[in-house]
Amino acid sequence: MASYGGRQPGRRDQERQALLLRQLRLHRPQFPGQNRIVNNTITDPTGNFIPAANCVPTTVAGGPSAAQCTAAINFIQKQMNVLVPRTYNQEIGFLKLDWRPSTAIPSASI
Repeated sequence: MASYGGRQPGRRDQERQALLLRQLRLHRPQFPGQNRIVNNTITDPTGNFIPAANCVPTTVAGGPSAAQCTAAINFIQKQMNVLVPRTYNQEIGFLKLDWRPSTAIPSASI
């Protein structure tokens, strides 16, 4: 995970009237996820493979053929239990102006 940030205080003027504070924070984390299918109607109870018995080829019009069942099982099986890249970007900015309307600086007496 990468995080960039900083705080840069502004310059006070000679009468100490204003202070400018700026901050910018950027986050670019990367955290992969696992594509896991745990639906027992598709996979075995452990979620590791697809039983061929889940797709029954038929000769009825509109039903899957044996080749379609094999292709569907292979297609889903390739995507099971693999790492999927995930990232997100976040930019946060902050600007503060601290203003004191009085220009008089209290004098210290000893």
